[in-house]
Amino acid sequence: STVGTSRSNGDIGKRVLCIQAHNDDCAIAVGGTIARLSSQGWEVGTIDLTDGRYGSHDIEPSTLVAQRQREAEAEQAILGADKLASLGIVDGTLPTLPDSQREIVERSIDQCIREFRPNVLLIPTASDAHPDHAATHDICSSLPRPPRCLLLKYEVWLMADFLYKRQDFASQMLVVGIDSILPAKVAA
Repeated sequence: STVGTSRSNGDIGKRVLCIQAHNDDCAIAVGGTIARLSSQGWEVGTIDLTDGRYGSHDIEPSTLVAQRQREAEAEQAILGADKLASLGIVDGTLPTLPDSQREIVERSIDQCIREFRPNVLLIPTASDAHPDHAATHDICSSLPRPPRCLLLKYEVWLMADFLYKRQDFASQMLVVGIDSILPAKVAA
């Protein structure tokens, strides 16, 4: 995949890359942060790993994929993000990818990271209850990061199951105030 963005701020110190299992994870978990950074001149890129086809019991998978793509385009426009890659892995299969397919996913993500050169990398936490989210964490954690690239983790589904969650090595939590851009977060 080739990294391309619709805008370039020329500032090597203002790029954030959000890697997500599903194309709405970043909007749900860190949409306010993305909108705030974008409004402050940061370049924001996203990588979607799965096609999201099984995100509903009421909508046919092929219809849902197209619907979620349209929604993601609208979310990105509202939040000021650019899609760098959409890998199209079948939803729900990230935890059980064969080694050969996982290597392709890792190479695709690594290429995007090398080309986009983020200063901040956002990935799901290992303790997220959704198997695709936790698998995205594991895939991303195995990859090298650029020098001076801050790794931040987000939780898409924060549920009251703390005793059963897989432990993550993060020892601090970062809270970003989004009051000024809350309407954009809600709209996305």
